[in-house]
Amino acid sequence: MTMALPNCILLILLVLLLPSFDQVLSTTYSHSDDDEQNETIKDMINQVCADTVNSESCYSNFQSECANLSSKSPISILNAALKATMTEAQRVITLVTKFSALSINPREQIAIEDCVELLDYSVEELGWSMQEMEKIRNSSIVTHHEGNLKAWLSAALSNQDTCLEGFEGTSGHIERYIRGSLKQVTQLISNVLAMYNTMHSVPAKPHRNRTTTSTWNKLEPEFPTWVLDRDREFVAARLENMNVDAIVALDGSGQFQSIMEAVNQAPNYSERRYVIYVKKGVYRENVELKKKKTNIMLVGDGMGITVISANRNFLQGWTTFRTATFAVSGKGFIARDLTFRNTAGPQNRQAVALRVDSDQSAFFHCSIEGYQDTLYAHSLRQFYRECSIYGTIDFIFGNGAAVIQGCKIFTRQPLPYQKVTITAQGRKDPNQSTGFSIQSSYIYASQPTYLGRPWKQYSRTVYMQTYMSSQVQPRGWLEWFGDFALNTLYYGEYMNYGPGASLSGRVKWPGYHAIHDAVIANFFTVGRFIDGRAWLPSTGVKFQAVVDGDGFVGKGITFRNTAGPSKGQAVAVRTAGDLTTFYKCSFEAYQDTLYTHSQRQFFRECDVYGTVDFIFGNAAVVFQNCNIYARQPNQGQGNMVTAQSKSDINQNTGTSFQNCNILATPDLDSSSFTVKTFLGRPWRAYATVVYMQSFIDRLIDPAGWDPWTSEHLNTLYYAEFNNRGPGSNTSNRVTWPGFHVIDATDAARFTVSNLLIQGHNWLDATKVPYHGGLL
Repeated sequence: MTMALPNCILLILLVLLLPSFDQVLSTTYSHSDDDEQNETIKDMINQVCADTVNSESCYSNFQSECANLSSKSPISILNAALKATMTEAQRVITLVTKFSALSINPREQIAIEDCVELLDYSVEELGWSMQEMEKIRNSSIVTHHEGNLKAWLSAALSNQDTCLEGFEGTSGHIERYIRGSLKQVTQLISNVLAMYNTMHSVPAKPHRNRTTTSTWNKLEPEFPTWVLDRDREFVAARLENMNVDAIVALDGSGQFQSIMEAVNQAPNYSERRYVIYVKKGVYRENVELKKKKTNIMLVGDGMGITVISANRNFLQGWTTFRTATFAVSGKGFIARDLTFRNTAGPQNRQAVALRVDSDQSAFFHCSIEGYQDTLYAHSLRQFYRECSIYGTIDFIFGNGAAVIQGCKIFTRQPLPYQKVTITAQGRKDPNQSTGFSIQSSYIYASQPTYLGRPWKQYSRTVYMQTYMSSQVQPRGWLEWFGDFALNTLYYGEYMNYGPGASLSGRVKWPGYHAIHDAVIANFFTVGRFIDGRAWLPSTGVKFQAVVDGDGFVGKGITFRNTAGPSKGQAVAVRTAGDLTTFYKCSFEAYQDTLYTHSQRQFFRECDVYGTVDFIFGNAAVVFQNCNIYARQPNQGQGNMVTAQSKSDINQNTGTSFQNCNILATPDLDSSSFTVKTFLGRPWRAYATVVYMQSFIDRLIDPAGWDPWTSEHLNTLYYAEFNNRGPGSNTSNRVTWPGFHVIDATDAARFTVSNLLIQGHNWLDATKVPYHGGLL
């Protein structure tokens, strides 16, 4: 209660000494200005102050800038606020730097260094926001601008909290001084973010040519034709076909023997993709890519093969922020086929394997391994695809806007009496566009496990279409302490499955939501939540942009992507809805035409056209009486009909072709088959594809199948049964352990009515004809 009096006096003084907003506006605009516009701006400023918690700071910091405005545009007011905030942040950096001389405690000195770096982050993010304001000023406000501004202002608001968290384990003497110094800049950023969200939140508009019926909205192209195709080939390309800028090798066969050396030599503020290839081996080093190291891509030889490993931890005296084995803050970072590992173990408390502050960063086929605080998704927009993440307590945490898609999440043995919690999301302000979305992933819990707990007041985490094993506890979620944040958090679950996914025993908190509406769930997908449509296609990382509903039936429709063979991946249709049926439809594109992502699907009397991996994904799918057409690919490419991606031996997935025709289009046929065409190649370890009772024309190479790499040839399941036609001869087929010429008993497992899609239980209701067994 003793602290209330000074605040009250301050508020009285502010009211007495500061000019009212009526005065500010009257001095800012001439009487000849439009009165209605002036009144609107007045209302806006009053609204900003009314909607923010820190009203004193709002009046104090905006009044001088408003008084000097020469323009009456709302954008000008926002821009002035940003300038004032940047000035304050720069002043605080100078002040905080001086505190280093006041302490001899190593942990405190590290914490002070963190604070300076984090305030630098805020200044840079505010600078980006000002540049984006100029773009808005010179054009109409579009969703992409909105996504950028919200992401950058949200990050700038959180950095000060991380600064203060670094003083955990200290006497608190220096922290108290720094906390007071940070208060003003934190308030200013909060005000600017509230101002922007209140005045410039623009709802997304549906495409004018798209029907608004709920059924159609569940199927959309993978990559819109208008996105840039820069960098797509980097993630999709085979390693031997990539143009790399630097090679790191422990044995000396590259230009560098450490990753940090290669990073230091990389260009600063690069506008083009700079690729560093890290050869196999365990690199025992801490790596950090600062803000100036932009557009870097790190490529390894595979998860568990190229490993970056260290053991920094909290008990050694490091701040959590500094424990990271690998830390990246430069914009546009991409990682592929790597392992990030912290070996400190559960007894050493916080020990980060990967910390990410890189806006529009993407991680593909990476393993992130630790115990407590494994993945620190600290700030800005991040995407993780087909990664593995291991940990014990709060092992996915931070305040980034992160989508984790198609990933495997493994829990580990914690210390006695500890409870395993997957997420601890740190959203502190309701205006921040941050949170975690975990979609189409797999929770493999080996211990009693909770989906998350609220680290900060407005913590936001959603699980969608994700498998949850039996050790996920019935209540689902865990408190941080008492009733903290239970009213203000947003935790959601949508269409999850598995023994741990039942909602019947879930917590009853006001902030918990069992989501039943696909419209709500779509807010947390790549395209909406992290503005992924505007940047992920250029990285080359495949992503699922929408949530698919169950029971979709499409009849007599052509789905076409006209990007052409030179544009890389360009999906015509992606479907992930369960019990999905297509009848007499045509799917037309080149690379990656038909993305049969997941769940049970049936295609009858359809045509599918493409070149590379043009039927791919990890659904349980049967094609019956369909025509499969290979086209002329891009120069230097071969054709692969399938790229099935079963990644776990226990998954009931695979692709079956029954009574289909495997044919060449006229352009490919006229080439005298100088381009090789194969029935498929294994995208993942347990790829499963069966061709039976089908016509295979002469376009198919005698070997039949193509390896993705030398991996997976023992674990895949490729089979042929009773096919016909000049390309069906199996005498010269591959001799891999995983290839089989099967009999009728084995073939029957992949028919419509058997285990794969169990079509007899649901296809009758679609009115689509089908044959249940072998012909």
